[in-house]
Amino acid sequence: GLVFREPLVPFVSAVTGAVVGAEVAGAGYWVRHVREAVRFADGLRALHGLGVRRFVEVGPDGVLAGLVGQVLESDVVAVAVLRRGQV
Repeated sequence: GLVFREPLVPFVSAVTGAVVGAEVAGAGYWVRHVREAVRFADGLRALHGLGVRRFVEVGPDGVLAGLVGQVLESDVVAVAVLRRGQV
């Protein structure tokens, strides 16, 4: 089975673009996560506000890593670790 609970480490939501807590402990949050727009830039700004300066993208194309510098513009590093067609 699946057990929902509050995250133990800070978690920035792609739904709200802000740090979340107990609201991720319910299935309703994850339904919203699938159905609603992704707030990528807001999430990056929230992470930057928490002191995050290094970002790793693990998606298949590395497209979002290139956008990090456009959103935050300074003192950040973003690296894509996977490429389509590579194992």
